[in-house]
Amino acid sequence: MEGTTTSEARDGKEFTTVIVDSGDIRLNICHDLANRNTQTFSYRVDTTCLRRTSRFFDRLLSGQFVEAQRISEGLERLRKQYKNMIEAPISELPSVNIEDVGRVAISKSVQPLMADFLRALHGAGIESKVSIPNMANLVVVADRFDALPYFSEYVRKRKLLRGKDTPEQKLSEERLRQKLYVGILLNHEAWVAPPSHRIITRGSESWKMDSDFINSACWWNLPRGLEEELQYRRECTLDTLSSLQTHFVKLYTSRELQCKLGYDSSPQCDAFQLGEMMRFFSRINLMRVQSTIYDVDTAPQIYTGDIHQLVSTLRQCPSYQINSHHSHCGLRARLTPILDWIEQALTDLAICANCWEHRRDDYAWSKTKRLPVWRRTEHESLRVSGRKGPCVAKHTVMSDMFTAVSRDWTARYDFAEDLHRDHMSSGMKLVR
Repeated sequence: MEGTTTSEARDGKEFTTVIVDSGDIRLNICHDLANRNTQTFSYRVDTTCLRRTSRFFDRLLSGQFVEAQRISEGLERLRKQYKNMIEAPISELPSVNIEDVGRVAISKSVQPLMADFLRALHGAGIESKVSIPNMANLVVVADRFDALPYFSEYVRKRKLLRGKDTPEQKLSEERLRQKLYVGILLNHEAWVAPPSHRIITRGSESWKMDSDFINSACWWNLPRGLEEELQYRRECTLDTLSSLQTHFVKLYTSRELQCKLGYDSSPQCDAFQLGEMMRFFSRINLMRVQSTIYDVDTAPQIYTGDIHQLVSTLRQCPSYQINSHHSHCGLRARLTPILDWIEQALTDLAICANCWEHRRDDYAWSKTKRLPVWRRTEHESLRVSGRKGPCVAKHTVMSDMFTAVSRDWTARYDFAEDLHRDHMSSGMKLVR
C-alpha cells in the first residue's frame, strides 16, 4: 500500500504525519531521549496494515482490550458520517497512545525514524538514507513492536542491505555491533560472520566498562545470548594462546631434556633456551615471574588488544641458539608451526548465522561440553572445509581446541627427526 506523506496542522500547533491518506486512526508516539527530552509525534495510519504486519498492534487493536473497543466505536461513527475514510479529518480520528519505541540511539528526534518504520509496515518506501545506524534503529523499533518477520521480508525484497558491506577493518565498534545486531535479527548472514569475528578479535569497550553501557542502545548488549557468546569466544582464544607459554615453560623446566642433539652441551642449551624464552615473554609483556610466598601486587589484567596482533607479536620470537650447532633448538622452531595452526583456526571464531539460528545448543561454545584435554596429535589437520555433513560438525573441530580445559601441544611427529635430516643434509653426523 503506497501512500503519500504530508503534514497537516492540528490545533494550530501540532502536526500529524500522514503515512496513508485513508488512515483510520491517529497514532501518538511518546518517547524519552537520553537527555530526558520527552517527544510526542502523531501519525495517520491504517489499522488493517498495522495488525497484519505487527503482532504488537494486532494484540493492542484486537477486541481483548478496552482501547480496542473505544477505537471500534469511533471507527463505526466515522463510517456512518463519511463515505470514505479519506474525507475524515485527522482531528476526528480515534487515537492510540504508545510510549517508548525501544532502546534506539537518537540524539535529536524519533519522528523520521518512526515515520520510516510505519511506512514500511504500510508497504511504502523508506525516505531516510538507509545507513547502518538508521537500519539498526529501525530493527530496534521492529523488535519493540514485534514486527521482525514482516520487516525482515520487507528489507529482503527491497534489497535495502545490498551494497552496504563496508570492510570491517574500517568500522568503529558501534558500527560493527549495529551490523551484527541487524544481521542476527533480520537473518542476514552476510552481516553476521565478519562483524562478529572483528568484535571477538579486537575486544569490546562494553566488556571493560559494563556499567557505562547499561542504558545504551540494544546493540551494546546483543540479544539471544550473543553478547555472552562473543565474550566467551574471546576468553577461550586468549586462554588457548596463553597455554602456549605455559606449555613451553613446563617443557623447559621439566627433567626431560629438550635438546635432542645428544651433545654434552645439550643441558646447557636447555638452560639457555629457558632463560631467553622467559626474557622474550617478559619483554613483550605477556608473562611475569610472580612469587608464591607473599605477593602484594594485584592480579595481571587480561589482554585487551587485537588477537591477530598478539599472534604477530609471538611470531617475533628470535631463533636463539647457544652455538652454531644448536640452530633448531630454540622456541621459534617449535612455536611457529603451532602459531600457523592457530592462525588457521582463528577464521572459525566468527559466528555462523545458520548454525546459531538452527543448531545453537550444539554450536555455541558457551554450551559445549569442554574436553578435559585436547591433544594436537588427535587433530593434526584443520582442513575440514571439504568434509560432508552438518556445518556444525566442521566448527566442532575448532571449538574443541579453543574450549578445552587444557591442551597438549606436542606434535605427532618428533622434532628430532627433522633436525636429524637437516644435519645429515649438511654433512654433519648426529649423535643419538
